Amino acid sequence: GSADERPAPLEFTKTKTEEVLALLDKEVSGEAKKERDVAVRALIGALVDYDDLARRSLGKHWDERSPEEQTEYRSLFRELVELTYIDRLGTKKPDANYKIEWDSERIEGEQGHAICWILYEDTETELEFIFRPNGSSWLIHDLLMDGASLEDTYKRKYSDTIEKEGYTQLVQKMKDRIAELKGNSSP
Repeated sequence: GSADERPAPLEFTKTKTEEVLALLDKEVSGEAKKERDVAVRALIGALVDYDDLARRSLGKHWDERSPEEQTEYRSLFRELVELTYIDRLGTKKPDANYKIEWDSERIEGEQGHAICWILYEDTETELEFIFRPNGSSWLIHDLLMDGASLEDTYKRKYSDTIEKEGYTQLVQKMKDRIAELKGNSSP
């Protein structure tokens, strides 16, 4: 897929966001909620390059890990990101008074950028999606919330933990956080 076939970054972001919101706007509980969450995860999973983000989130510590550790870390990282964001999205009431303002887009080299604002009650959050090409589509490479990069946030937090407490401790903390988030989302 060449760059010509790729949708404009803002249009792409808007379409995908609307698909996710259409799923979330249904009031559901129990089994239906579980099914909905699986669908939301699948939709977001097709948009985010989790493996690449996982690798980058460990920074220089990635190469110090064995292949088995890398595999385990990738799956923990993905689950944690999914639970964190889907949990946050899933608790949003369908009638929540939020609005999305689609702002601007640009292409820099290979990367696509799309900026939108989330207006919720009296707060404004700037979201900048950074994409990298994926055939005739895009994958999320990073996400900036009010200028703070997802990659940098994880890298800083995780590097600190590894340097102060060791890698094993980081994995334990990730597992504990996943268990905690799963506890919250059970019906």
